[in-house]
Amino acid sequence: MDKKYDTSTEDAVVGCAILYPEASVAYLDSKDFQDSTNRKIVSSLIELRESKTPIDIITLTWKLREVD
Repeated sequence: MDKKYDTSTEDAVVGCAILYPEASVAYLDSKDFQDSTNRKIVSSLIELRESKTPIDIITLTWKLREVD
């Protein structure tokens, strides 16, 4: 399969966003991610930020379960 994107790079960006959400989430857009799982994670991070919910692994996990 010929992919025009690098999943490992997307994974690294998402990992940084999870570790440092206050420094990175404002610059992300879920449309920039090709992998559907990464897109879902970034979308959830953005929603948490917009609702002014503190972002950590617990709130992110809660939000991701809510989406599914």
